[in-house]
Amino acid sequence: ALANLDSPLFTGHNYYLYLHAPTGRFHFLPWDLNETFGGFFPAGSAEEQMNLSITRPFRDGNKLIDRLLAMPGKKEDFRKRFESLLAAAFSKERMFANIDAIQKVIRPAVAEDPTASLEGFERSLSESPASAPTEPRREEARANSGQREPGRRPFGGPRPPRPPLKQFIARRVESIRAQLDGKA
Repeated sequence: ALANLDSPLFTGHNYYLYLHAPTGRFHFLPWDLNETFGGFFPAGSAEEQMNLSITRPFRDGNKLIDRLLAMPGKKEDFRKRFESLLAAAFSKERMFANIDAIQKVIRPAVAEDPTASLEGFERSLSESPASAPTEPRREEARANSGQREPGRRPFGGPRPPRPPLKQFIARRVESIRAQLDGKA
């Protein structure tokens, strides 16, 4: 649902598996989630990540999901779990409420941070499409600190702007719904 492709789905790393001995069940523990929500550009554009397949969200060679979904009853289980996600934890309303609550708490700290742009922070969370945030205070701070040029990837070339968080979520929810309904 999150389109987290800097993970076993694409890169094959950034997770731990924990075996809970009393139950014999494995627990998946993801980490390094900074590229989630349409930000992992080696895996495609933000648009492609918003419309990522729910049944094949990986690059070729990753057989785990194919094998799991081939097991009797697992496709139905999988669909039910996605339906449940869209009805509760990953519903647009619930996600937006969580974002608004977190935004309210951290906004004062962003406003006080001389290396951050409050305007860029607000735009990065919005539901409307936006151009790349302009962050004059951050640019000035980086220029003075000798850090790399803003908007430049460590390996060269400009990094495309990420979609605003609420826009990504709204579009991702629409895509998942269309896939579950057989329309995409």
